[in-house]
Amino acid sequence: MKIIGPFMIIIGLAGLGFSIFEFLTLDFHEEPKYFWMSFAAMPIIFVGFILTMPAIQRKILRENEGLIKGQSRIIGEGFKEGFVGKQKYCTNCGHSQNINAKFCSECGASFKNE
Repeated sequence: MKIIGPFMIIIGLAGLGFSIFEFLTLDFHEEPKYFWMSFAAMPIIFVGFILTMPAIQRKILRENEGLIKGQSRIIGEGFKEGFVGKQKYCTNCGHSQNINAKFCSECGASFKNE
């Protein structure tokens, strides 16, 4: 796939370039003979890009691996902090409490079960 994708892109671009060149160099009353080639070249270019994309993505991921791991760790710490948190909420009234509280300061409900 590393060879086929770029090869298809080159072949497609060559066909597209040839058909556009042929079209632009025609005389006013001449019919284009190879204009169909541009319509065949476009899907070939597209398939070439599709086959080339995984290799490009792997290269980008390899180059930025440290950055991605660092950012993932920071995001994970943020989620962990959000789930664990430094406060808890009373199930009776919904008031926020310190994580170590045994009773709600608003309604007096017990936090034994939590």
